[in-house]
Amino acid sequence: MKLFDLHCDTASEIFNNNINLGENDLHIDLNRGKAFDAFCQVFAFFIPDGLNREKSKSLLLDMHRYFEHQLSLNNESISLCKSSKDVTKAIADGKIAAIYSIENGAALGRSIEMLDFCKEIGVKFISITWNGENNLGYGRRCEGKLKPFGIKAVKRMNELGIVPDISHLNDEGAWQVLELVDGPVAATHSNSRVMLDNKRNLTDEQFKAIVERGGIVGINLYPPFLSGHIFAGFDDILRHIYHFLELGGEDTLAFGADFDGAYMDKKWNGVQFMPKLYDYLGEHGIDEDILDKIFFENAFNFFVNLG
Repeated sequence: MKLFDLHCDTASEIFNNNINLGENDLHIDLNRGKAFDAFCQVFAFFIPDGLNREKSKSLLLDMHRYFEHQLSLNNESISLCKSSKDVTKAIADGKIAAIYSIENGAALGRSIEMLDFCKEIGVKFISITWNGENNLGYGRRCEGKLKPFGIKAVKRMNELGIVPDISHLNDEGAWQVLELVDGPVAATHSNSRVMLDNKRNLTDEQFKAIVERGGIVGINLYPPFLSGHIFAGFDDILRHIYHFLELGGEDTLAFGADFDGAYMDKKWNGVQFMPKLYDYLGEHGIDEDILDKIFFENAFNFFVNLG
């Protein structure tokens, strides 16, 4: 099977623990990734809340350097992809396609020029916030609209073709992003709030607005966002997927599993378990052509449209 996942924190974890991307005990490594017929992974550079501007920016640069080194060490297995042509070539060459994102706009260090650097290195998504407050706005644990720098950053992202990611952003800020951007908006790792009332999940109205803008939404496999408990089942994933499909998400829905960014249920605590999830969903009423869209084609087509 083919897999295109919109969000993992593996880049941060290998940096923090000084380990190799090729083989490790995390949720994702290249050895397991090569088992797929095609595997495209968006690797997020995660910046925690609470760092000052310089430390936030410095951490991004350090993580980027480390990951670039890992790419060079493992260049027979993985390629950095800055465009849809790069993704297509990586797949044709039998390599894993690596795509960059940033989790927490604090990484910009309140410098609008950093967005040009992000564009240059191939960043495709930037989440406006993490859970708390930063220089752009307020995460799901806070209240408040986007700050002036946040509005400026979102507008510049739109100009550069970097997709704003509203996962983690509070509702006020999410609606502002949807109003400011005339192109696609993403929620790379967010589930349905109707299925589980948690502010990290999307309302029906937010999901439909993303659909209308040609955006993309990734199902998050962190159990508390699926079931509200530390454990969950494949049936919980199925409920969220079914609901989004009922809202017209057939061409919008993907996965943003959050591997290496959260505790995972033992039933899917690694990328190697995704084929089992594919089989379960197929056995419980989701047609194969829809599954192929959710697991790969929707995200792939989204990147083709980005160019």
